[in-house]
Amino acid sequence: MSDIGYIRVSSVGQNDARQLEGIAAAKKKGKHLDRASSLDEDQKKELIAMVDSRNPKTEVAKHFGISRQTLYNVLKTLDHSK
Repeated sequence: MSDIGYIRVSSVGQNDARQLEGIAAAKKKGKHLDRASSLDEDQKKELIAMVDSRNPKTEVAKHFGISRQTLYNVLKTLDHSK
């Protein structure tokens, strides 16, 4: 490997480590939060009621303006069977 290639590879590893340190520091300060939920708690309850009423999941997702995958993720998070 050439000297330039070695420098490039080693600096990439340093940047990754610095980035992880920065993320950890931000989380510790409460600055680095997860993405906001697509639905509030009332909407999640309504979503469950619609799924329990045997409405097609595609239609439920369209009603809330979310993808089917997001619908399944909400159901999984709330420990609700598919």
